[in-house]
Amino acid sequence: MSEIFNFGNEPEKQQQKDIERHEDEGSVRTLSLVCTDGMQQCLNYSYLMSRQLSPGKDAITLSFTSHTVVLKGSNLQALFNDFARDIPKKIMAVESRYAATKENDDAVIAEIVIQPSA
Repeated sequence: MSEIFNFGNEPEKQQQKDIERHEDEGSVRTLSLVCTDGMQQCLNYSYLMSRQLSPGKDAITLSFTSHTVVLKGSNLQALFNDFARDIPKKIMAVESRYAATKENDDAVIAEIVIQPSA
């Protein structure tokens, strides 16, 4: 993890975000997914065929040509809207014991399920 130094002060650790977004418009975008067990997968947005929000199930389903990704959590509407513009860059699942420490408006991803498409 990188550190930020303030001259004359002790170094402050940079806070890691559970959801990172692409900051500028670009032609090639990828989505990096990090599960609670440390498994990581990176998928290209150009192969994302559909996005579905299931509010009753608290889940977002992303259908890529090679994989289906299900993000399970809470407060998912704003994150789903970001997916319409290919903005999310990195999503980290949060263990349930840490979910309560998140801001009320923030999306919390408790589980990421990645399966190869049939």
